[in-house]
Amino acid sequence: MKIARKLIASLMLSFVVAGAAFAQTVDPNAPTDEAMEQEMQSEKTAIAMEEVPAEVQDGLQETNIQTAEVEEVYKLDLTDETLYEFVVTSEGVKWAIQFDTEGNYVNKKALS
Repeated sequence: MKIARKLIASLMLSFVVAGAAFAQTVDPNAPTDEAMEQEMQSEKTAIAMEEVPAEVQDGLQETNIQTAEVEEVYKLDLTDETLYEFVVTSEGVKWAIQFDTEGNYVNKKALS
């Protein structure tokens, strides 16, 4: 009798887990991470450091990456905001660090 109860409980748990897995549907029209990355890449414009607003340069100086070597600077024109991205190398690791137009830190992503 105990074995039968365990078997039934086990089967019920299996059905619940399988049902939950199938219930998670993916919207086929939702953009993928890769598509979003490509969209961001297409709106990136390489700029010179002199073109970066003073507020953004101040924001960069206030972070702990001011000692890192800035290799590239980009302006990202997104639908709802503009970001400035600095590609820097710090301790052998390449980073993409983003700031908004007011110089506030937004995001940091390791590139290598």
